Amino acid sequence: MPGDVWQMLTALASLTAVGLSLYTLLTARNQKDVADLLESRNDHEVRLAKVETTVEHLPSADVVHDLKLAMADMKGQLAVIVERVGPIKAIAERLQENFLEHGR
Repeated sequence: MPGDVWQMLTALASLTAVGLSLYTLLTARNQKDVADLLESRNDHEVRLAKVETTVEHLPSADVVHDLKLAMADMKGQLAVIVERVGPIKAIAERLQENFLEHGR
């Protein structure tokens, strides 16, 4: 009878050792997975912070609309300036031809 108890204790100890080994193996794998997930989450947090910073500095739709209107106004003013400078350009070209012909 004492031998039977001893055999049962030995078997129980062996099963406990195998169970603890399996638990340690599975827990270690889970810890690695958790560490990988935390690293991935931290990477995503950094990337999201960069995107948020970029978006904060983008102009609003109203600002873009105002810029479009201002550029259209400037385009019209520039067309008027080009039209007014045309005759001055023609005068300058005639003067240059005259100077070249008369050697001055």
